[in-house]
Amino acid sequence: MLNSLPWNRISALFLCLGFLSCKSNDDPGVKPEDNRFTKVVLTEGMDEPMELTFLPESRILFVERKGGVKILDEKTGEVTLVATIPVNTKYTNKQGVVREAEEGMMGVIAHPDYAINNWIYLYYADPTDTKHVLARWELKGNELIESSKKIVLEVPTQRQECCHTGGGMVFDAEGNLYLTVGNNTVNPREGSSNLDERPGMENADDQRAPGNTNDLRGKILRIHPEDDGTYTIPKGNLFPVGTEKTRPEIYTMGHRNPWRPTLDSKTGYLYWGEVGPDASVDSIWGPKATTNSIRQKGPDSSVGLILSVIISPTTDIIMQTALMGHLTM
Repeated sequence: MLNSLPWNRISALFLCLGFLSCKSNDDPGVKPEDNRFTKVVLTEGMDEPMELTFLPESRILFVERKGGVKILDEKTGEVTLVATIPVNTKYTNKQGVVREAEEGMMGVIAHPDYAINNWIYLYYADPTDTKHVLARWELKGNELIESSKKIVLEVPTQRQECCHTGGGMVFDAEGNLYLTVGNNTVNPREGSSNLDERPGMENADDQRAPGNTNDLRGKILRIHPEDDGTYTIPKGNLFPVGTEKTRPEIYTMGHRNPWRPTLDSKTGYLYWGEVGPDASVDSIWGPKATTNSIRQKGPDSSVGLILSVIISPTTDIIMQTALMGHLTM
């Protein structure tokens, strides 16, 4: 399983810098020509890099799964270890067998007003308790101020079996923070679904997490972080505050492993890449691994539209999108 993880395919940190060619095309439905982008190697030799965020003065903040928080200075090419956050990196099953986990340090993002408040958000696996934590720190220069730490949100998890953590984050224009959370469910046998109601197999059953309106796993969450380290709930999430047996933080649900999200700066639509199931053909156990979900923001921040993304099960390349319809309350 670990051979399929994103960090095993990362040998260097690449940033794709776009350069407009002489020939321009204003049609947003036409793919840009490949020669408009140049790949530049900025640094190498990292230890399982997970996510990056941009800081002022040509600095890039990135995190590594084992807890490393580092800054790359684009001007000098120097990489500085800012801190090592204690995180859990192991699973221990019911038989006591210990193996490497997918979790650890899973995500990072700078606050939109970082130049003023120096706030960054980290999403990580707590080193002792079975939970994932979203916390805020102040990062001043190359110093992470430990006393500034504020825990914003906690997601209870299980650490007996693999897989799927999520951990991607993005802010929208209103200052709302989107956080992707994986299903924390055992991978099913090839071609089968994540439904297992047998006694003792609760970690293999997605009904307990992605399909559970009162559980934060297998979701994309949307919250509005406040200055005091708490958060409020924006209008338009799936469940209004106070709805019985629900969590108001939930923006979308039913996910396997929503990995990294992004927002269209013009429309406000939310897009994300998701790790789909492993099957290569349709069978009685479930559909083949071709459909992953994208969320499209509706009017007035309502639930909006659902899109389907067709992804190659062997190359993880997005092939096309197709409108599926409205999601209703």
